[in-house]
Amino acid sequence: MKKIGICWEKYYPWILPLPIVLVVCLVMRYFNISCTITEFDYVLSGVINFSSICIGFTGTMLAVLATIRDSVIIKEISKQGHNETIKNFTNMAIISGVIVIGLSCILYLEPDSFIKIAWATILVFFALCEYRIIGILIKILFLNPPINTSSNRVDDQKMNQLMNKHRVSREDI
Repeated sequence: MKKIGICWEKYYPWILPLPIVLVVCLVMRYFNISCTITEFDYVLSGVINFSSICIGFTGTMLAVLATIRDSVIIKEISKQGHNETIKNFTNMAIISGVIVIGLSCILYLEPDSFIKIAWATILVFFALCEYRIIGILIKILFLNPPINTSSNRVDDQKMNQLMNKHRVSREDI
């Protein structure tokens, strides 16, 4: 059962986008829903904003992880060999987000139906990839590691030694 969960976690962004887009297209045709060019421009603007915010948030989460790379949690993730998986999931999310932004810009200029379907499919793929990587990063950040009494802070004695060595006073800091 665990293998199925791992397999699903790895492949659902690749499996779901096209069926979701096809169902939405069928529903729109069935109910005779169409959007005008002006309305679609608003959608494109919103998608560009949403994608940019998601990419920025993912980058910020990675920066936070980079600051705690010496923690017990990150060392355990590395020991279990999950670094490559996290890197691949992050790359997929960021690259698909950039592609969505690019296709959105193209759709401002040329609202072709084929490009719209490709755009919608990649948009769903991006949303699923972002959901996956943000979920993973949040789980990592909010894991409760064992309490470690050691600190990364430099004690006063070590600080004084460094300041004397480099001829710096406390006022210079």
